[in-house]
Amino acid sequence: MKLWLKHGDAWAGETAEHTTLRNFIKQLYSLKKVTNMWVKNASHFDLVLYLRSDLWFFNQLDVKELDEATQHPRRIYTPSFHKWEGLNDRLAFGTPDTMTIYGNRLDVAIKYAQQKALHAEHFLLDVATKAGLDVTGQSTILFERVRATGELWGMPSSIAAPTDETMIRLRPGLKVQRDQLGKIEFVPL
Repeated sequence: MKLWLKHGDAWAGETAEHTTLRNFIKQLYSLKKVTNMWVKNASHFDLVLYLRSDLWFFNQLDVKELDEATQHPRRIYTPSFHKWEGLNDRLAFGTPDTMTIYGNRLDVAIKYAQQKALHAEHFLLDVATKAGLDVTGQSTILFERVRATGELWGMPSSIAAPTDETMIRLRPGLKVQRDQLGKIEFVPL
């Protein structure tokens, strides 16, 4: 872990064991493995979409955005929220050449960590920019991360949050309960 921590842990306040950093490194490793699975047949694909399996979606991915992405071979599309002064890395899509860069970030992660603390959103922006990608592609998809406990956390205030009525339609038989921080929990009716 020493190589990864030369400039500290961007998530240092979360755990003493560097759990979030370790999980991010595992994520990069998994992305590389998945990328290696499809890259040999990249010519068969017009578009590649990566998304995390722990996301709860509030709307559908706009097919027009996917079509637009095929027309811009060096543009990466990421969500318009949770950028944290970088690019939201929880979902991304683009042409195979673009997404090969996204999927192989592990290759440059140690070198990056020797220059600054490895932070997911900052790192994605840095890799994309250095690779000459157009980072202006923004998807209108809305989602929240589902915590290991099954809880959802509120949407950022910069975008319209789904209403409780929408949430109830998404999860029939449950009602939405929110705390003061906007954390969402589903409880039986």
